[in-house]
Amino acid sequence: MADTRLRRLERAASQGDLDARVRLLCERLRAGELDEERARLAAYLGDPAARLLLGARAPELPLIRARGGHELNQRRWITGLRAYGKPWLVRAAVALAEARFTAWDRWDEADERPRRALAAAEDWLRCPCEAHAREADLAQHAALGAAHALVSPGEPRPSTTGREGLSRLLCAAAGAAATAAFAAAQAARAAAADDVLQASACVLNALGGREDTDTIRDALVAAALA
Repeated sequence: MADTRLRRLERAASQGDLDARVRLLCERLRAGELDEERARLAAYLGDPAARLLLGARAPELPLIRARGGHELNQRRWITGLRAYGKPWLVRAAVALAEARFTAWDRWDEADERPRRALAAAEDWLRCPCEAHAREADLAQHAALGAAHALVSPGEPRPSTTGREGLSRLLCAAAGAAATAAFAAAQAARAAAADDVLQASACVLNALGGREDTDTIRDALVAAALA
């Protein structure tokens, strides 16, 4: 009977039923499948089910006044992740890099430097040892080189055939590729960081628009509640 009820909860939760999600998290906490620290992290990230589950014990969100109400202070929200440990900051940096990586593949799929940097960060997450931190440090320097090659004055650019429209498209593509390589470098640099202060700086360096909040939230909530 209990198994049937649990399956019903899981089905309802997967279909977006918020009440079912809260009850499912409660069941997982009770069964020891989820610890409260991870539920607190999910609540801090803004997961509605985790916030309802914890109620008054949910961490405060760093909000600022905005037109029409309040909005999340993105940079303070990132620095607040320090309280949960370096691996979560590395995960945030990896999520940003992955979200941008298509731009690099479109530009130069043969250049493996950014991909190696991203892989080095992921390797550190699987095994956060000194050896993987050293590999991540080497990889981040190489990925930065790939990014700088696209934005440094005097570097060769693909032929524009003299057409202004094509030139603008190439510049935009090069800029997006450089951003992707830079984000991959920051992910590896976060993995190589000595502490949470340095790791959070890497996430802040890679941060772009407000959409990055959702990118980080989705990746980290999924990992926290897995």
